Amino acid sequence: MNKPKNLSTTVSDTCQSIDSKWDEAISDTQDELRFLSIRVARLQQAISVFRANKRDGIPWPEKRKS
Repeated sequence: MNKPKNLSTTVSDTCQSIDSKWDEAISDTQDELRFLSIRVARLQQAISVFRANKRDGIPWPEKRKS
């Protein structure tokens, strides 16, 4: 048979649940920042390549007619 919980146990369980949701939100946000920082680095590299191509006079790739 289940033992009834007292008020302090119920409050403690509720607080732990809320804390774990905050921890989950923090972790998710940190993961998103890691993903975005990788994306920013890739975009910055692309800009460098585009600037080098422009500086070197490389023509813009056009669609070729078949």
